[in-house]
Amino acid sequence: MKKIITLCFASTFLMTGACSNTPTFGDQLKSSGQEYQAMGQRWEDGQEKIDKGEKLVKQGEKEIKSGEKKVSKGQKMIKEGRAQIREVESSYKQ
Repeated sequence: MKKIITLCFASTFLMTGACSNTPTFGDQLKSSGQEYQAMGQRWEDGQEKIDKGEKLVKQGEKEIKSGEKKVSKGQKMIKEGRAQIREVESSYKQ
């Protein structure tokens, strides 16, 4: 009986040691490499977002300038058109 109990403890000890999740040095190196690779990819993704964002800002600024010119031109045309209408209306009444 004593041999059976000793055998059970020994086999349990060996099984828990074999199933240990402690990473080896090689596993740690592999993991570090994967982590650095992932960090590098995230950095590149971030830089790509910056580049795209800067292009969008430049494009938006151009569109704002173009839009402001169009608004100014449109306001001038409205002013001229109203003046023309008033001129025609006043000459019609006379």
